Amino acid sequence: MRHLSVLLFTMTLTISGIAQGSVRRIQGESASVLPPSVTAAAFLQRNASRFGWDVKQLAAVARVPAAKRHIVVFGQNVQGVPVYGHNLKVEMDLQGRVTHVWGEPLKNLAVPAGTPKAPELAVLAAENTLNTLLPLDLDPPLVLLPGRPARLAYLVVAWVGMKKFHVLVDAFTMNVILIDRAWFNAQGRVYGIDPARTPDPIEVELANMTSTEALVGRAGHVWNCVTATDNQGMPDPENMELEDIPTSDATGNFLYDPVLTLDYTDFAAAVNLYYHVDRMDAHFRSMGYTPPVDVTVVANVHSETGGTKTPMDNAYYSPMQNGNDGLFVGQGTNVDLAYGGDVVMHEMTHSVVAHSAIDLGVQQADQYGINRMPLGLHEGLADYFPASLNDSPIIGAYSLEMIEPGASRDLSDNDKVCPDDMVGEEHMDGELIGALNWQVRVELGAEIADEAIFTTLTRLTAASTFRDYAETLITTLEDLETAGDVTTNQIAAVQTVIEAKGLDICGRWVPLDEPRRVTNFGLDTLGQAMGGDCAQLRGMLDYMGVDITTMFQYQVIVPENATSLTLSFDFTPMGGTDLQYNVYGRGGQMVQYELVNVYGGMMLPRIQTFDRSWPANVLDPPMNGTTAELIWTINDTPPLPTGQEVYFSVTHANCPLTTLDVEATVSTEPIVDPDAGPDGDTDADVDADGSTEKPPAKKDGCSCSAGSSNRPNASFLLLLAVGLFFSLRRRVR
Repeated sequence: MRHLSVLLFTMTLTISGIAQGSVRRIQGESASVLPPSVTAAAFLQRNASRFGWDVKQLAAVARVPAAKRHIVVFGQNVQGVPVYGHNLKVEMDLQGRVTHVWGEPLKNLAVPAGTPKAPELAVLAAENTLNTLLPLDLDPPLVLLPGRPARLAYLVVAWVGMKKFHVLVDAFTMNVILIDRAWFNAQGRVYGIDPARTPDPIEVELANMTSTEALVGRAGHVWNCVTATDNQGMPDPENMELEDIPTSDATGNFLYDPVLTLDYTDFAAAVNLYYHVDRMDAHFRSMGYTPPVDVTVVANVHSETGGTKTPMDNAYYSPMQNGNDGLFVGQGTNVDLAYGGDVVMHEMTHSVVAHSAIDLGVQQADQYGINRMPLGLHEGLADYFPASLNDSPIIGAYSLEMIEPGASRDLSDNDKVCPDDMVGEEHMDGELIGALNWQVRVELGAEIADEAIFTTLTRLTAASTFRDYAETLITTLEDLETAGDVTTNQIAAVQTVIEAKGLDICGRWVPLDEPRRVTNFGLDTLGQAMGGDCAQLRGMLDYMGVDITTMFQYQVIVPENATSLTLSFDFTPMGGTDLQYNVYGRGGQMVQYELVNVYGGMMLPRIQTFDRSWPANVLDPPMNGTTAELIWTINDTPPLPTGQEVYFSVTHANCPLTTLDVEATVSTEPIVDPDAGPDGDTDADVDADGSTEKPPAKKDGCSCSAGSSNRPNASFLLLLAVGLFFSLRRRVR
């Protein structure tokens, strides 16, 4: 027996690109005076066969607002139906030469046969799911949701309060099959000048104003929230009474004294917002970004019901129904978030990312399981740019600390690594990206680092992973090296940071060339957040035949002469030992899932395509020990695939939060007893008909004391569906 070597990992990077994204540098293209969209389309027409793409499925849908380059975004469509959550980008220099292609279209997709029902029924389904009323004139388009098989759906854009949702409704059954959020939230990201670090107010010039009577300027229009109707616990922007900020004197100044206590009529907060919004806007414009839409900024956001006002301890970026972007900053219980300049700067950066890395994060689960890394990229980038502009790596020194002591973050002092510290909560996971970017700034200086990181974010595609970001960043630095702006040593230093933080392997799978550790949230946490318990959540998951996938699949390179592969699992629960989990293996390709409509429209993955499972019989109770050793040999049925990659996926319904240590060993020794594996069986690892498709339900294996094997209460299922992914965004420190 021997541990897998670094050499095998090198082979992994060379021969396998499954679900890890693609970075293509293009050389030898001629300059072009044609419009960028025409040049890009012609390039794809000439080269699609070389890439293995069907050029008829690619159509230009957008331009990234960048001054020094042309970036054309192509959507994928099949038989004229857009593919949801996937795109690619063609990049050109100012002379019209194609220099890069970013992203990868999906292959082997087909539109299901049949006649879709009326789109009005899809709007009704979305209304019922979200418990809201939508405009009568909505005309949702058809989209193709990837999977095996792909599903035809109506895309209903729905608003609930300040939150914008994409609701995908099956075009044939009218069942809601997916709800994706299209908004981003942060708990008061504060940096720069704030009451914690600069307690004495200063008088500054409010730059780039376009009005002498209100806070209106190039960067946006700042309003004060008089009140807003409560909509499901949040202020409703469609029923929000706003007022302009008047000047404080006859000379047109806005010299209000700040009020740091609870005050819904404080105009100084709005003035502070304008100052920081304008600074952030000017910084992005200096890097070539021009906002494609107007921005509305609202201070003192709160809700009111029956004459009682309720503070909002939060801040949001959200697209608005009129096509503009909105930045909503709360008057909190103990802190006015507008006085933390980095709150609105963070939210404004979300707007920039949304218009540059188009569609990043719209889909949070796909055929390979749960994927929340695109959301982590959004958060890490939104932390970095305000920190860099203010020359301070501390995030949340005022607002975060006022809301929750100890919640501030230091981008310069972050020892998190992937996969060990990834948990699936975008703000926490995004700290890896923020810390990487800060180290890039240390190595290159603020000006070059900001340019490189902004260029990198414009090159991200809809489903980019942390590994994609790291590879794209290095490619961007190599471009800057060619231009003479960075050195080989500086690129090497950044690569060292990338590898030290594990971002070079942080894709949809991680290699088991060495033992790996991941953290998995437990159903206890979700249950407590939603007024239930682990047993109820397990009952729901079991009823629907779904489990929670871990953050990553695992890849092992199995040599030609291998006789067996052993996987060792070691769970360390953090409170209780109530575990249940399954493991699936597949040769040559990643384990594949189908997305299942959970009550309320949330989609979770259900195992679909694999070669072997543990336990061997899919109707057996899941494993529940804190340790497990799984052996796959060349004498099993099916035999261990050799001379190729083998992928493993873990699904679980564990009650406690756990860390999972996984190790792989390969043996080339002869097998004395081929039936000696721990499952005691070599022929029962697939279904009776030889299929590798798991049935939709499995035998309940819950060892909780209440309710796990009964059909769950419908109201609890709806609560879970609405809150499952969103509860992950709660801070746990």
